[in-house]
Amino acid sequence: MFQNKNFLLGVLRLKKCTRGVFLVITAILLSSFVAIVDVVVDQVTVMQKTALLQEVLDHVIYRTSPKNLYDLREAGRDNFIRHQIEKALNTYNSRDLSNIGSIESIVKDAVILTKNVNSLPLQFTVDIALSTTVQLRGSLLQMFSQSKGKVDISRRKKVMYKQNIGLMIMPFAWDGYWLASRGKVADSQVHRPKYLEYSHYYQQYLNRNTLVKNFLSQIPYKNFCMAPYHYKSIFYWAFENFQYHQDNNMLIFYSHRDFYRITWDHFPYSFIKNVFDMTSNQFGDGQVLTNTNHCFPHGASHSKYMLMFAIGNQLSRSSVGKETIDRILQDCYYMHKHHRTGRGAITIFSVGFSPDQDTRYTLRQCASDPSKYYEINSDENVMPIAKSLARNVITNWFSQFTITVVDS
Repeated sequence: MFQNKNFLLGVLRLKKCTRGVFLVITAILLSSFVAIVDVVVDQVTVMQKTALLQEVLDHVIYRTSPKNLYDLREAGRDNFIRHQIEKALNTYNSRDLSNIGSIESIVKDAVILTKNVNSLPLQFTVDIALSTTVQLRGSLLQMFSQSKGKVDISRRKKVMYKQNIGLMIMPFAWDGYWLASRGKVADSQVHRPKYLEYSHYYQQYLNRNTLVKNFLSQIPYKNFCMAPYHYKSIFYWAFENFQYHQDNNMLIFYSHRDFYRITWDHFPYSFIKNVFDMTSNQFGDGQVLTNTNHCFPHGASHSKYMLMFAIGNQLSRSSVGKETIDRILQDCYYMHKHHRTGRGAITIFSVGFSPDQDTRYTLRQCASDPSKYYEINSDENVMPIAKSLARNVITNWFSQFTITVVDS
């Protein structure tokens, strides 16, 4: 009987001991679980904040207009980029960046380096490094942290901005020897334009020249080159068979045994202004051509444009013939189909000055889209259209900057 009693007491003691061990083990497991959860939470937080810094970097680099960086000196670029970083942080702060740290400190501590690499074609680098501090929750990671429970995170990206050189031809007449370079006269004869025989068209001729001069003055970039051009030779531009001759600033187009030559000019576009000012059969050889060799530097990419001008019935079937106009429309259609996007894209703008119905139709069909056709019927809208046209061209040109990641 006594032995049975001792046995029961032993069993009771064992049960109490088991409960104690269970409680101890449970506490250890719970503590370990909490520690593991804290580690996971800390790791996720660090990953999220690192990803958000990267997102801010990408936002600043890829959504900043290259024109804003282009127009600023290197010191001005630093301040501009910091402002863009602050704007991006405030944007993301409204979502889930309240714990990323002080926006002011991130902007202040940002390391920004910009450097001009080349001028023709324009190339410059932008190097941005962002950093912040994350407060750790878990004691396990705090043991390994050297900053009293904090960890520093950072992201960096260096990119190269490269601008294509702009090339724009300006078809505005059917014939004339004004394309000749340095006194070399082409075979075609010079004729007084028929539209000058009518006073209304003569006023539009003056409006055209006013628009051209104001348009040119608002594109003050020496790496944007333009050239006067003949309507009848648009197909050369469409099919891109050309070679550049540096000795006389000319671009020679080849088609079988035929060839066509044009002369390039850049800011301040003195040659082009003289061409559009021609009002008689005489055109002096005194115009000065600047060196435009840099329009075609080795290895450079180009953004190609065409700006068509027409007054009255210049592009009308009734004045020049159905086959001639149909050929122009075919050339424009070819460019729309084969050169709308990509590296060889050709963007077409057109301006009509009191155009008749047929000329208006031709200009509209040639324009790349409706927003790139302009029409002037009075003196009052010449200046606004010149500004709008220049702004449209510049926006398109700067949108074709290539951005290449150099280091990240």
